[in-house]
Amino acid sequence: MHGATKVVVIGFAAASMTWVSGCVIPLSEPFKNQFSGAWHQTAKLDCGSYERIIADDIRELVFRVEGSTATPEYRFTLTYTPFETYVDYWGSYAFDEESQAISFVADAGNYIPEDIQLDNGTYTLITLESGISELEIRDMSFGGHGEPDLTLCGYVFERYAD
Repeated sequence: MHGATKVVVIGFAAASMTWVSGCVIPLSEPFKNQFSGAWHQTAKLDCGSYERIIADDIRELVFRVEGSTATPEYRFTLTYTPFETYVDYWGSYAFDEESQAISFVADAGNYIPEDIQLDNGTYTLITLESGISELEIRDMSFGGHGEPDLTLCGYVFERYAD
């Protein structure tokens, strides 16, 4: 098997590996960006004031990068109540670091709320003194899980620890 290439799947990422003298050596690390990983909602943002209101409706928002560094595909999954492999909906996202614009497209899902508004949002990504990463997304809605929330104008997410 000397020189043969293997693919090892770890969660959503695949790393290319090669077999050399009885050892598996990674050829490259999985491609990531500042959003990569799993996040959970800690607050919603009130319209107008953007006041933070404690909320945890979205238990899992996962960002990943597929493809290659030359042609990355930015993908996400959103789940209100995680259970085994269940996901409410999934799709793609795009962002602009300079303007901090972000938008999502729901490609498919098990449950896609009728009141989603996934384009023309903005984001702020900060690392708190405690080392915790926080993502604030404004002026968009992932939709309600049940009744629409007309007072919702954004979200605050915290990255799950690795």
